Amino acid sequence: MTDTIAGQATDRVPVHFVEVDTDPLDTDTRVVLAIVMRSAASGEGAWPDIAGLATIDDDRGTIEIVRVDEKWRRHGIGKALVTAAEIAAGTELGPSREFSPNGKRLWRSLGRTVPATARSCPAREGDSWGAMLMAEVWWAHGKGDLATTTVLTEQVHDRCGGVTVPNPDS
Repeated sequence: MTDTIAGQATDRVPVHFVEVDTDPLDTDTRVVLAIVMRSAASGEGAWPDIAGLATIDDDRGTIEIVRVDEKWRRHGIGKALVTAAEIAAGTELGPSREFSPNGKRLWRSLGRTVPATARSCPAREGDSWGAMLMAEVWWAHGKGDLATTTVLTEQVHDRCGGVTVPNPDS
């Protein structure tokens, strides 16, 4: 959806953050999505572009940035995604939340940082991969019966001073 002021498209649009509860999928992993709304080419309706995805593993006490889409990486989505995951997890990760200089994703937990593999879209077994796919399918198809969401947008914007990206539709 293109934000407008007096009928003119704005240069930047807000990023939305939601937590997807994947408990109905029998997984211990929760998923946080960063979403940029795009206008349909016909001008009718809008569709979500998943700009980034993080997982929260409550058993391990970790947050992982699974993916930030290449076109949004330079706009602070990764750091805002960590903030959104912290809000969803009800904790702050402290000094370990810095990103590595080589851009690798990091496992993050209280008081320590352990490097994870550095694939842009990891094809690995396990809860976080399955939860990621299911979250994308759920969000793309609006299947509210598969999961519930908690909207985190306002809290993330308050903590980060607003999170916007260039308008993809202008």
